[in-house]
Amino acid sequence: MRRLTRGLQAVLVVGAIGSLMVLALNAQGNPRVWVIVAVAAIAAAFLTGESDPFAGWRRQRRDRGRSAPDELNPDLAASLIDQSDQLADLGRREEALTAINQAVSICQNLASARPAAFAPQLARSLNIQSVRLAELGRREEALNSVTYAVALRRHLASTRPDEFAPELANSLRNQAYHLAELGRREEALAVCEEAVAIYQRLANTRPDEFDSSLAATLVNLTKHLSGLGRQEEGLTAISQAIALYRNLASGRPDSVITELPMALNNKGSCLVELGRRDEALLAISEAVSIYQNLASTQPERFSRELARSLSNQAACLAELGRSEEALNVTNEAVSLRRHLAQTRPDVLNPELAISLNNQAERLAELGRCEEALGAINEAVNICQSLAAVRPDAFAPQLTMVTNNQAERLVELGRPVEALAAVDQAVSSYRRLAETRPAAFTAGLADALTNQASCLAWLGRAEEALVSIDEAVTLRRRLATTRPDAVHPDLADSLTNQAHRLAELDRPTEAQRAIDEAITLYEGLATRWPARFETPLRKARQTAQTWLGHTDLGATDIQQNPEDQDPPSIQR
Repeated sequence: MRRLTRGLQAVLVVGAIGSLMVLALNAQGNPRVWVIVAVAAIAAAFLTGESDPFAGWRRQRRDRGRSAPDELNPDLAASLIDQSDQLADLGRREEALTAINQAVSICQNLASARPAAFAPQLARSLNIQSVRLAELGRREEALNSVTYAVALRRHLASTRPDEFAPELANSLRNQAYHLAELGRREEALAVCEEAVAIYQRLANTRPDEFDSSLAATLVNLTKHLSGLGRQEEGLTAISQAIALYRNLASGRPDSVITELPMALNNKGSCLVELGRRDEALLAISEAVSIYQNLASTQPERFSRELARSLSNQAACLAELGRSEEALNVTNEAVSLRRHLAQTRPDVLNPELAISLNNQAERLAELGRCEEALGAINEAVNICQSLAAVRPDAFAPQLTMVTNNQAERLVELGRPVEALAAVDQAVSSYRRLAETRPAAFTAGLADALTNQASCLAWLGRAEEALVSIDEAVTLRRRLATTRPDAVHPDLADSLTNQAHRLAELDRPTEAQRAIDEAITLYEGLATRWPARFETPLRKARQTAQTWLGHTDLGATDIQQNPEDQDPPSIQR
């Protein structure tokens, strides 16, 4: 009886909706197919007792997908790709990866049966999969995915260049990023240069269509060049990108204005590395001004970028000795990121930790050491929470802020705690460097140099020398392939090594180490005087005064460590 009653109800519902369809037909023409499907679904719901009137239709669609994958699964894969993007925007990275993995699996099945039809969609899904993996710190897997995408698109572009050359360039740009993240900088540069060459050819004939992509890839090229210490070439590339963006902005400001400040930030970074800090501040301040205007009307979209630009501006102000202004700007960046992190902590807490790290440095420069320690402690706590959930993604950042925490503790005359922190950083960098030496050997050398300084301050001169010797060895090795990028740090470690040797009454070896540091600084100061004249002068003073005393021995170190000046700790 109940089934009959529901059947009668279904008839009544269908009749009512049918009347509405007649009205729609008279007013607007034929009703759409989905309306008919909806009516049938609602009627079926009443007949079967379904609580969800569309559940049966969805089951039917899934069943059809099993029997006709070519017809329906491409749409499902596209929906999964969209879902992955949306989940990633919400900070739900694991779910985003699950969605894109499903899309890749579908596309692989489709492409295995009909490669000509579905290889493009497979390449797209792999490209996005690489991004999702990288967001979770799974960089080797990310590189594997994008390398597969590059191979597919290279093959497609060989037969249909007009259609697939732009997509090949896009995947090459992503591949370069993942290579750089793994410390394979030379390979990253070569791949990015290939992407630039492709976009340059495309832009020569279709500038309106490809100038923007060329500019974006030139920005990436700048980063890869700078990572290899080739700032002059990086400055040339970023200047070309900015010129392209300004030209595009003059004709289509709404579509490209958001890219210009990003490029200006990168130009500022190059100029800072070249010691041209006043010019750097002008470029970064222009970026800040643009983002402030954009964020005033679209805060949800541009506050994050504004915070990044403010951080860069603060660093540049600090380089120019304008410490109070630098702190004020850093405080603004911290406030912005703290507010943003309240709504999206998974996404924005890492950036808040970076701003707190910067805030600690600015406070320390003004002698506000207790406040500086409070800021860096908060950064460490945030990174510890992040690394507890996603160690692969956040162990490097935790290690970096822990190393900087040691610096703050030293400034407060707490060498024992500082050594405990830097020991953690050394151990962590060792683990990271075992699996990804190209990416983390430099960080290990940094931490070892800091460890040596802490040990020396505590009177443990022999152990300090062991640490700094290892740091020098590591940096010599790195300098064989990246001399411009590594020589400044190698000179710093050699200076530290000279002090440790002198403390152990080994003046001849100490003199050799400081002389080598001076030679490196002289070469650097010739190319970038504004940046390296000061460390060169200090190294010469060390050689002429401190190391000149053959009876120095370890007398200074034998004082109470708490009464000594803090050692030189580097970030």
